[in-house]
Amino acid sequence: MQEEQRNLVQNGPAPAPDRSGLLHLALVLARIHHARLLGIDANGVMALPGVARVMTARDVRGTNRLFAPQGTPHSLNRGFEQPVICDDTIRRYGDIVAVVAAGTRPVAREAAARIKIACRPLRAMLNFAEAARPGAPSVHEGIPNVFMEQPLYKGQDPRPVIEGAACAVEAAFSTTREPHLPLEPDAILAWPDAGGVVIRGKVQDLHGMARRMAPALGLAPERIRIIATPAGGSFGAALSPANCAVAAACALALAAPVSLVMSYEEHLLTTGKRAAVQGLGRLACDARGRLVAGDFLVHIDQGAYSEAAGSLTTKMLRFFGAPYRLPQLRGLARTAFTNGNFGASAFGTPQAHILGETLVDMLARKLGADPFEFRWQNLAEPGDTGPNSVPFRVYSMRAMMDKMRPTYQGALSTARRESRPERRRGVGVAWGGDTVSGGADRAEADVELNPDGSVTVYSSWAELGQGADLGSLMLVHEALRPLKLQAERIHLARNDSACCPDTGPTTSNRSHHAAGLAIIDAANSLLAAMRRPDGAFRTWAEMRAAGLAMRYRGRYQAHWPGIDPDTGRGYGAAEQNFVLYVVEVAVEPATGQTTVLAAHMVADAGRIAAPQSVRGQAFGGFAQSLGFALTVRGCDGPGQLGPLDAGIPQCRDVPDIMNLDFVESPRGNGPFGSTGCAEGFQSAGCVAILNAIADAVGLRITALPATPAKVKAALEKQAGGEEQAPWNLASELYAHLARLRKKSGV
Repeated sequence: MQEEQRNLVQNGPAPAPDRSGLLHLALVLARIHHARLLGIDANGVMALPGVARVMTARDVRGTNRLFAPQGTPHSLNRGFEQPVICDDTIRRYGDIVAVVAAGTRPVAREAAARIKIACRPLRAMLNFAEAARPGAPSVHEGIPNVFMEQPLYKGQDPRPVIEGAACAVEAAFSTTREPHLPLEPDAILAWPDAGGVVIRGKVQDLHGMARRMAPALGLAPERIRIIATPAGGSFGAALSPANCAVAAACALALAAPVSLVMSYEEHLLTTGKRAAVQGLGRLACDARGRLVAGDFLVHIDQGAYSEAAGSLTTKMLRFFGAPYRLPQLRGLARTAFTNGNFGASAFGTPQAHILGETLVDMLARKLGADPFEFRWQNLAEPGDTGPNSVPFRVYSMRAMMDKMRPTYQGALSTARRESRPERRRGVGVAWGGDTVSGGADRAEADVELNPDGSVTVYSSWAELGQGADLGSLMLVHEALRPLKLQAERIHLARNDSACCPDTGPTTSNRSHHAAGLAIIDAANSLLAAMRRPDGAFRTWAEMRAAGLAMRYRGRYQAHWPGIDPDTGRGYGAAEQNFVLYVVEVAVEPATGQTTVLAAHMVADAGRIAAPQSVRGQAFGGFAQSLGFALTVRGCDGPGQLGPLDAGIPQCRDVPDIMNLDFVESPRGNGPFGSTGCAEGFQSAGCVAILNAIADAVGLRITALPATPAKVKAALEKQAGGEEQAPWNLASELYAHLARLRKKSGV
């Protein structure tokens, strides 16, 4: 049923390098955040037995610059700022300065450890505030540190409404930089081949990665063949071409096959992170508890390189005030280069929900309303528009809350009954969900009839442990239902850019939707060719005799309006999913320890064909949200050697009770009425936990993660009469909006 390493019959087995000449690579990483690189001292390294070469930026054949699409016409950066190997400037702790090649991995590592980096330290800016301060040096020469801004305008100016409202609240939050934490670090093979290069590694975008690294390597994209290896998770790290490009550059320079096996520390330092975000927002309602207006300002610490910056910046504007009726709204997301690790993963959705759902919770409690019923009262109805001034795709939110209500009431009753001074119980509510695919998106997939009557599906929908195999299988099985094929007669080929069409990146909920529609289109074309005039279906032999093709390409092309760069209006996505969370916690005031006791979710992602597969996404996504809220500690420097150092949630942290129910609203533009769901389950579990902590102990932790020490310290301040002070960011919002409006003429 699953054939991870099966290539097409025509192409034979996946190639492998001649291991007799294999060289092992070891990285020389910068251990400073910002410095002018003066050179490296490799004295004596070449004398070590087995060392073949020490490679620097001079050995990279092309431009040595990877390409990162910016996603907005207003970016002040072209997207070619990240080197494969550092040439003149170190811009983050962990930049690759040199690479050693040797006959064995131990020798390569010993040689790399002996190399000394000569550099002149420069001022390091490790957060947005430092980078945006007037007079701060540029992380990239000629590019302003604040290089991307996205405003949002909905309705009239909310300031007078907020100031005159019956009830208003203000909140600030900050999130840490969160590393990707797969179980295995990167391991990559690369070798020269027919004037190009072949790369085998963990990859989420076969064809896109080749395009993004091609200029850096001095090759045309079609000369870069990428073969994805089976993986137990990536969480966005494998979207970046950086580590694969290093291996490919070294293979080309050495004219030999190479192996790059990273330690977990190297993996943490060289791969992207969920960006650190700071924000401030306000929300107001009338005396009846109806939301009337809001505004917010978000500062995004992108790190040293612009990977995924456009997606992250626009995502921050899509969820504040969703899925509620909120007639007046202003917002602004500002993104800056810093000397931290570059931003990637879960592009802005959790950060946006943290601010919005914290404010909704605060407003309900200030008004004396039940947080669950306050949300229900303010849900958008058909005809209401979302934060980006366009209608929601579906309006199933009331049905979702009605389904969740008995669970919430039961959890609340239990919490009030079992709460004790030494172990206080709380219940948190939060709305979440995510957009699916992009406004302009495309995908291709092939379906082929084999001589034995089985079929093979070709796509680059990457299997990373998330269920792409089952998704592909189900979709083609349903599309080819008239053939009455057993699942075992459907083969999957999707790991090789040489034989699989470009299905696009495996990310952002898009694959089930976009890849699914391309697979269905290809299957329909095959069925049409196989169908005889009498309605029966031709065999492979009959197709051949009739001169008909056996392999058909399906295409998906979307042209939904993008997010307007000057107003923040538009869909910017093909679909959306919704997830409602109710979380139960216990907090021990003496230690600050928070225990998540149960998590309950109701989701709407259209028709659900494989509930168990979606439950796997939901429970895994909530575990990641738990880590984001409570345990994971971002680090841009030394001190994190493995997942435990970074605070990965352990089995004892994840609740035994996790429930998922569905409200199925068929999506007219999705595959068989379904749509993507994955990142919706990472969206707001974190803020449901924070809201539950507030319910339990009466205070809000607004700087993630909510570690025991942080919770205990906040409780002690509360006991001493100290209040949590908000940040003074709001005064900037309208000045920046006025400046941008004048600049754009909108």
